[in-house]
Amino acid sequence: MDKIIEMLLPAITVFVMAFVAQHIVKWIGLLFDKALEGIALLGTKLNNHKYLKIAEFDDFLNQRLALAVAGTKDSFVDAIKKANADGKLTKEEMLEATQIAYSAFKDSLTSIELKEVVSILGDDIKRIIMARIPGVVASFKPAMLDAVLDDEDPLIEG
Repeated sequence: MDKIIEMLLPAITVFVMAFVAQHIVKWIGLLFDKALEGIALLGTKLNNHKYLKIAEFDDFLNQRLALAVAGTKDSFVDAIKKANADGKLTKEEMLEATQIAYSAFKDSLTSIELKEVVSILGDDIKRIIMARIPGVVASFKPAMLDAVLDDEDPLIEG
C-alpha cells in the first residue's frame, strides 16, 4: 500500500499543482486589475484601439503573460521538475506548460479585454501569444530560453 502511494503521489501532486496554478493565475489577474486604477483607462483605449499606442498594448500583454508564466512556473513547472529524476522538463512537458500558461493568460482577461485583444491580434491570437511565452520565460531566467528553443520550436502551433 505504501509503495502504491509513493508511486501515485508525484502524479497527484502534478495534477493538483496544475489545477491550483490556473486558479492562482486567475486570482492574481483579478487582484492586478483591482490594484491598477488605470485599468478603466486601458479598457477605454482597447475599445478605441486605433488610438492605442503599440507600446502600451505590448506592455499590457507582457504584464498578463508574466503573471500567467509565473503562476505556471510556481506550481506546474516546479512540481514536474521535482518529480523528474533529472530535474528537467521534456519537450512534451514544456509544450504542456506553455499551453497552461496560454490558458491562464486568456483566463486573466475580462471578456471585454479578450474581445479587444482578439480584434487587435486577429485569429492568430493563440499562435502569437504562445510564441511570446518563451521570451517571457527567458526574462525570468535567461538560461531557460536555450532549453525551450534548443531545437525546432514545438511551442508554435496553430
